[in-house]
Amino acid sequence: MIKNIIFDLGQVLIGFNPLNSLLNMGYPQKEAELLNEIIFNDQLWQDGDAGVYKSEEEAINLYINKHPQHHELIKDFFSKEWKKEVFIPINLDLFQKAKDNGYKIYLLTNFSSYGFDFVYNEFPFIREADGRVVSGKIEMIKPHDDIYLYLLDKFNLKAEECLFFDDNYDNIEAAKRLGINAYRFLGNKQEVLDILDK
Repeated sequence: MIKNIIFDLGQVLIGFNPLNSLLNMGYPQKEAELLNEIIFNDQLWQDGDAGVYKSEEEAINLYINKHPQHHELIKDFFSKEWKKEVFIPINLDLFQKAKDNGYKIYLLTNFSSYGFDFVYNEFPFIREADGRVVSGKIEMIKPHDDIYLYLLDKFNLKAEECLFFDDNYDNIEAAKRLGINAYRFLGNKQEVLDILDK
C-alpha cells in the first residue's frame, strides 16, 4: 500500500526552462543561447547540484575562470534576479492533491544548495513537505543509489510504500531497482491526479 509520495522538483513541481527564462529576462537570442550553453549546459551546473560548491559566489568565480572570454556576460547574468525567472512553481495541484488525500510527502531533488535556499524561502509549499533531500546539501545526486537509500533511511520509509514522481528516465529506473514504485512525469498531470486519488 502506498503511504508516501516522493516528488522531484524540477519539471515536476517547479518549472525549469533556462533558455525561455533568459529570453524573458531580455537577453537577445544569441546571448540567451550562449548563456544557456555556458551556464546551464555546462558541467559546472551539475557540479552545483552535486554539492561540489555551495554558494553563488563560488559559482560565479568558477564560471568566470572556466569562460574568461565571457566574464562580463556571466557577471551580468548573476547580477540579475535570475532565480525568480528560472525557478517558477508549476503543478502545485499535484502536491495539494497528495496532501489532501493523506499521503506523507517528501521531496527528492537534484538542486544546488544556493538554488534550493532560494526556492525554500520563496515557495511556501516546500516547507509543507514532511521531509526533503537536496542533492547539493548532502553531496549525493540522482540517479546514484546512495541518495535514494539516504532518503529511505533518514525518514524511516519502506521502499514498497513509496511512489516517486520524476521527469528523468534514469532517476525513475534507479528508484525501481531499489524497490520504490516510480512514475515518469512528462506533463500528463491528469493521469497523476487520478493516481493520487486511488
